[in-house]
Amino acid sequence: MRASDEAGIPVCLTHVPYDMIINETEKLMEEDAGFGCRNIGLGMLPARILLNEDEFKKAVREPLRIRYREQAE
Repeated sequence: MRASDEAGIPVCLTHVPYDMIINETEKLMEEDAGFGCRNIGLGMLPARILLNEDEFKKAVREPLRIRYREQAE
C-alpha cells in the first residue's frame, strides 16, 4: 500500500523530467492513472533548454503539440 493511500491523501500531481514527458508520454499517463492522478507536472527544464532562447521556445510548444495530437486521436 502506498503512503498516500494509508494517509487517505489523493495524488493529484506528479513531477517528472521534461525528456520523460516528451518521450514517454503514454507510459507516464498510464503510471499516473494507477495513482488516480490526472496531472503530470514538469519538475524542471534542463539547463540546455533554459539557457537557449530558441530551445526554450521549442520546449514550451512541444507539450502543447503532444496534447493536441492526442485529443485528435
